[in-house]
Amino acid sequence: MNTMSTLKVSPVELTNTDHSVLKVALSLVAKTQIQTELLTEHDRSGNVLIVDIDKPEGKRFFTEFKPSKQTQLLLISSEMVEELHHQHFLHKPIRVQTVKDILIDIKEELDTPRNLKNSSQLLNKEPSQIAEFSPDKNLFFTLLEAQKNQKVMQIYCPPHSALFVNSIDNVVATSAKKETLWKITHLLNTSINSLQLSHADFGVLAKGQRIIPLKNILWTTALYLSQSQIAAPNVTMDTPIQLKVWPNFSRLDFEPEHMQLTTLMTTKALTLKQAAQQTNLPESFVIGFFNAIWVMDLVIINPKQATAAHSQAKTTVKSSLLQKIANRLKLKNA
Repeated sequence: MNTMSTLKVSPVELTNTDHSVLKVALSLVAKTQIQTELLTEHDRSGNVLIVDIDKPEGKRFFTEFKPSKQTQLLLISSEMVEELHHQHFLHKPIRVQTVKDILIDIKEELDTPRNLKNSSQLLNKEPSQIAEFSPDKNLFFTLLEAQKNQKVMQIYCPPHSALFVNSIDNVVATSAKKETLWKITHLLNTSINSLQLSHADFGVLAKGQRIIPLKNILWTTALYLSQSQIAAPNVTMDTPIQLKVWPNFSRLDFEPEHMQLTTLMTTKALTLKQAAQQTNLPESFVIGFFNAIWVMDLVIINPKQATAAHSQAKTTVKSSLLQKIANRLKLKNA
């Protein structure tokens, strides 16, 4: 595999303080045997551009930026901005260690083409079925509960970094590197604990950390940590369901088998049991995918009943409107 020889970083509209943080972070990156070069403010030829989108010029640059496989953006802002156009984002004030970690992650992304993970590991190894299920010890169901009740919380995922969840703003903040975040969201951890926070607490704790849309974390944890538990109320393996539209796989974690299920579930209504049988996939795998599309509001449950209820509602509205017209006509004729 050919790798990029030097990590060249272009600062765009950084303050003197942020520029100093970047400089120190790059010196730490260099100690990991990665060659680095910090370009001047006016040299935008770097393979990584760190852009302050709070500045008008920085915002304009980001708006006009044309993505490429050879260039990555690292956006920074004092506002709570979700990941945009699959770019990396840090909340100000940026910290040396966090910038260092994210630059190493970006270097790996630039060096390595996006490959789908070997899904045979997921299909053949089912630790989530062996471990006893407990909603408050399951990351997916803990996040789902937070979203449902608009909670702000810190989730401890030992031995890894904590996740700071703000379901009001629908974001998750973390200092975890990409590899660590993958472990947190893909591998079952039955020792997680959570602590309620205030919105103000989150604002302080999230500073300088990666900001990720909550829906993206929910999607991934649904796929891999569902433990064969159907999250949607009143849905069983025999409930007919149908996908409304394809998930946005360009921005979401997935396996080739998830595309296979998407094709099948978009074409026709069927039960989860039928989906597992027709694709020859484990039921736990199908349940995980269902939970993921359900939290993204991409699925119709009992599509025939839903269609009938919609038709009945339209008929009721139409009848009500005609009745009002008739009543008005009677008044005029009186």
